[in-house]
Order: sequence, then structure tokens, then C-alpha cells
Amino acid sequence: MSAQWLSLLLETDGLKKLFASIANSRSNLDGFNAELASLADGEAQFALAERLNLLYPGDSGVVLSLLLNHIYLEPGEALFLEAGKPHAYIQGLGIEVMAASDNVLRGGLTQKNIDLPELEKVLRYDSQTQSVIQPREVSKGLFHYPCAAEDFIVYRAELSGSVVLADLNLPGESIMLCTAGEVAISNSIDEREVLRRGEAAYIAADSRRFTLAGSGTVFIATA
Repeated sequence: MSAQWLSLLLETDGLKKLFASIANSRSNLDGFNAELASLADGEAQFALAERLNLLYPGDSGVVLSLLLNHIYLEPGEALFLEAGKPHAYIQGLGIEVMAASDNVLRGGLTQKNIDLPELEKVLRYDSQTQSVIQPREVSKGLFHYPCAAEDFIVYRAELSGSVVLADLNLPGESIMLCTAGEVAISNSIDEREVLRRGEAAYIAADSRRFTLAGSGTVFIATA
């Protein structure tokens, strides 16, 4: 079967044809997946595919995972993915911010609905390296993640006894998510909330200015 896939890949629009062939072979991949144990001693993506096959035996997503770029992010780093690019988290904590959308589509490795015809229409079949985004410190304790998105802006606040962010002026409605420690949020209309790890708060546009204090990490997504 791998020889057939290589032949497809070398054709015009080969990546698109290869994806369609694998994605629509859900009941015909057992032979290839059985070989993963012997391949797992080599490159990391084969070891990952073997792990995925234990969780989703025979799923076409196991093989499709080998077509994706494998990117390792250090704490604080980020990626910006344009529409039409498939992605999946493997391990670790990741904060995802996305524009309003009603077309989340899945390609495999899930018990949820998979709409392959629609997925094949919207996917981008190009091969690109993905640049890691390094945040830029705009003031002490406040980091901005530059990206091409027009729908949102993302910041990270690192707070401590010596770092308090006072009178922040956000351009619109915002969501604040605490990923570590404990952080107090207060605004110009005398509202106050304390967020602990895993908790979030919605900030209305009429709140205008905010102050963050405490000891912890907060991600801010704003319009």
C-alpha cells in the first residue's frame, strides 16, 4: 500500500489525492498500522503514530499524522495557523484562540462526527514550514504575540509581588484565562474578580481600564 501512496504523491495535486486515499481507507489500514511497532524505533513521528494507533486502532488519522509537521513549543511560544490547516495537540498545555467559526471539521482520531467531503474542500494542500512566534514584551510583565490575525490580539501577563499591571486599556471585549497561580482583576467600574488556575473571566467593552495583580500567569484575548 505504501508504494501506491508514493505513486499518488508524485502525481499532480499529489498531496490532495494522497489525503483522500488515506482518509477514505478507514477499514483497509490494518496492515500498515501493524508495521508501526517496528518503525517506532526510528523517527519520532513513527513513535507517535504507534501511540495513536493504540488509542484509535485502524483509524486513518494514525497514518495522516505522518503527513503533518511535528512542532515542539517551549513554554511561552506560539504558532499562528491560517484557515484550512489541520492541527492537533499531542501533549502539554496549549491555549487556542480562534476567530468566530461554525465550520470545525475533523479528519480522524475522534469519536465525534467526521465530514470527509467537506474537509477535503477546505483543506490547504501545500507544504510549508511553520514559524514559531516569540512574544514581545511591551511593558514589564506584559507580552504581546504578534500574528497576522485581524480578529483578535493575544497577550500574556506574568504577575508577581513586584509586577502589577495597572490601568490597562484594552480595545474591546476580552477574555482572561489564568493558567498558573492566583490573579485579581479589577476595572474602572469597581468590579473585581479573583482567578485561579483554570478559571476565566469575560470582560465587557464598557469596563474600559483594568488592573491585574497577584502572582500568576494570565492569557488575554481581546478584539
